[in-house]
Amino acid sequence: MRSGELRQLLWENVEFLNVTIGNKQELVARINVDKDTSKVRMGRTLMSISALYFQRLQKATKRKEGLIFSRNGVKQLHNSFFYKGFRKVMKLAAIDKARKKQLVPYSLRHFYITTAVTQGLSFEEIAMHCGTSIKQIENTYLHVNEQIMANTAMSRFETKQTKYEIENA
Repeated sequence: MRSGELRQLLWENVEFLNVTIGNKQELVARINVDKDTSKVRMGRTLMSISALYFQRLQKATKRKEGLIFSRNGVKQLHNSFFYKGFRKVMKLAAIDKARKKQLVPYSLRHFYITTAVTQGLSFEEIAMHCGTSIKQIENTYLHVNEQIMANTAMSRFETKQTKYEIENA
């Protein structure tokens, strides 16, 4: 989610579900992003494996309505609050110091999308989940997908080439 969407997220827009995948049951959060809080003014629903974190936050704040990321459920937290927390996480992370300076909370969105591309999710699935267009995903992340395809093609080519050279020797 975008930071603006998170800052405006209401408890009323989060539902906890037990989802069965194969023979394993997982607790997930179904999050409805209102079109009025979305940067692109299109609502969407997404599933998140972060349900336990939402539940812990709900228990700590003793609130089940109003803004999730708020001190009182009414007033949004300022962006500086998120940046301060992000900087604390960066201090703990084993990331090169020069690289840490380049990272911002929005970098997590790029990390998620890049990971989704490398895991083989379709651009359509990613675009729906992240509330953006397929075109935007293609323009920004196609090189990641192309690099994966090239690596796959080359590894298969090298394997077959080596096999044929041995057989023909």
